[in-house]
Amino acid sequence: MMATESDVLPSDLQQQQQHQPQQQQHQQQQQQQMQHVTPHDVVASHLYHVGFVQGLHSDLLLRIQFTGGSAKEEPVFKLHKLLAVRSPVLAALIGEAEMQSGSGFSPLEVVLPVADAHVTGEGLTLALGALYADYAAAILAAAVNQQRDAATRAQLLTGALASAALLHVAPVAAAAAALVKADLSLAALPAYCAFVSAASPNDAWAADVRDAVFAFLCKGIVREICDRRQSLVWGNKGSEAYKELVAAFAELPFEWLKKVVEAQAFEVPNDMERFAFAKEVVALRARKQRTTKSAIVTGEENVLWPLVVLQQQQQQQYMAKQYQQQQQQYQQQPQQQQQLHYSVVDQYSDLSQQQQQQYQQSMAAQGYNGVFLKNAAYGRRTNSMHKPAMDKMDLMGVFCS
Repeated sequence: MMATESDVLPSDLQQQQQHQPQQQQHQQQQQQQMQHVTPHDVVASHLYHVGFVQGLHSDLLLRIQFTGGSAKEEPVFKLHKLLAVRSPVLAALIGEAEMQSGSGFSPLEVVLPVADAHVTGEGLTLALGALYADYAAAILAAAVNQQRDAATRAQLLTGALASAALLHVAPVAAAAAALVKADLSLAALPAYCAFVSAASPNDAWAADVRDAVFAFLCKGIVREICDRRQSLVWGNKGSEAYKELVAAFAELPFEWLKKVVEAQAFEVPNDMERFAFAKEVVALRARKQRTTKSAIVTGEENVLWPLVVLQQQQQQQYMAKQYQQQQQQYQQQPQQQQQLHYSVVDQYSDLSQQQQQQYQQSMAAQGYNGVFLKNAAYGRRTNSMHKPAMDKMDLMGVFCS
């Protein structure tokens, strides 16, 4: 029996009326999308789904061979030479295989050796699929958005970037690099540092990511910790925010640690905080080296003491040069002002480091040059200081820029 309008309950009728505008809007959107579909879109969809995904009518078998003792599964792709040659790397392999076979019409099988540990099967699938249709960027972005784990996202993005760079598929590499820069966080930092440390310096996309990682380490990481902890990092060594920053830097590769902490762009209030922070990080790394066999810290502190000596020598040369320049300016001053400066320097030289810092501030308020005080006192002290007797725990020169 057919239902009439009088058989429909008022509540059901109300729900139908409420859903009608939504259904109409959805239908309109579908119609608009259909109107925007061009013949090119139809061809691209056919090539991607029938040619790449299903592998129909393939005339090229690409075998991936991971080198370096990798235990990763080695994928095999059914491709089409006409589209595969869009990759310069595959074009070279295909050309060589055709010369050896003597025919350009028979199906070919080529092997692509891969030494980069960051290249993955998923990344290669994205890069090769981009040779058929421009879907890779959207697929990658959707996959990243579905992953809540930072390490998994980082592996997905670095795999896509390394694979696209290997095959010279620029659109995928650019999209992956942009997503990496947007994904930078404290949790994902170890993976991205390892990636850019292993990447070729001549790789433009890796260089772009390297610059972004450096900028994040100099500024972004401190801000992220401050926002999450709702407290300041600097000024309180006992705070959880400060301890988290020290722990994060202790996990960095040694070259990254040195590069960032000595950089002028590193967000730290002053050089005293910078040197104290460096000592904290190095001490934590040393403790980890004694208790673990982490690849991050093992063997790296063996080169720390020669670096300390070298940096201290450079610091001495720099301050001696500064002292000479200040002395030349000083000698040009009137006799009365020179005597006054000598009196101030004598007082300053006898103070502790903390007292010297406070004294610089108070004397600067009275018009005295704090740099001159520091350099003059340093010059007097180092004239009688025996260099081999330098305190090994004084890391002032390790990370000074």
